[in-house]
Amino acid sequence: ILNSFLTDASQGRRGRIANQLYRYKPLSPAMVVRNALEQVGCKDRDLSWRNSECFAAWCRYGKREFKIGGELRIGKQPYRLQIRLGDKRSHTLEFQSLEDLIMEKRRNDQIGRAAVIQELSSHLQAAEEEEEEE
Repeated sequence: ILNSFLTDASQGRRGRIANQLYRYKPLSPAMVVRNALEQVGCKDRDLSWRNSECFAAWCRYGKREFKIGGELRIGKQPYRLQIRLGDKRSHTLEFQSLEDLIMEKRRNDQIGRAAVIQELSSHLQAAEEEEEEE
């Protein structure tokens, strides 16, 4: 983990602000900075986060759910990602871990809204056809 300017770290790639996605109470700005600075210098084998979003969220909220293996998978799916399909329609995906939800959200952002809707439409259509056969 390096201490550098955001513009340098992003290497010209576009980022997104994810603050509104989490329903946790944020830590004080001083604590967020302290959390981040304490990790400067950590190398690959010492890292506890799968990606930069998980690291930033851990710094901001201090929740172990953002760390690799920080959650117990108990078979429940307490995390939900709602995808808006348009025309006041939406579909909710459920995940066992916050880490899985973040990975899916990042994948969706990378492939784009149209591809996500197409992928989801194909899946929903197949599920409806399966129900009709039963």
